[in-house]
Amino acid sequence: MTSVPSKLEGRVVFGIGTVILSFLLFGPVAAWHHTYRFGILGPMILEEEFRVPGRMTWGHADVILSPGAVAGSTVLWLAGITVLWLLCRQKGWERGTAEPGAPPNGGPAEQPGNSGVSGGPPSVS
Repeated sequence: MTSVPSKLEGRVVFGIGTVILSFLLFGPVAAWHHTYRFGILGPMILEEEFRVPGRMTWGHADVILSPGAVAGSTVLWLAGITVLWLLCRQKGWERGTAEPGAPPNGGPAEQPGNSGVSGGPPSVS
């Protein structure tokens, strides 16, 4: 018996994939002494040791933003989410399960098996 993909499976896979992708692109990935780097492209760095007056701060650290890395990470995130959504759709997780004999797109339903009933309107006697 083959398993029919469900919407719940698709949502779980999509959710886990989104969290992993978001963490890789924007989460903390490296730390050295008093410097913390976020995201694989480094869109944000927290610098605690070499503070510069006038920089944006977060707690006891200077925040260093790289606009190009922020834009690049955002584009990669959107592309990754799109690919993940398309893969879930291709697997059938987006559509969920249909009941056997259910009409496609609201059309007339097929009779399951050979019930001896022919198609068409009922006859009048």
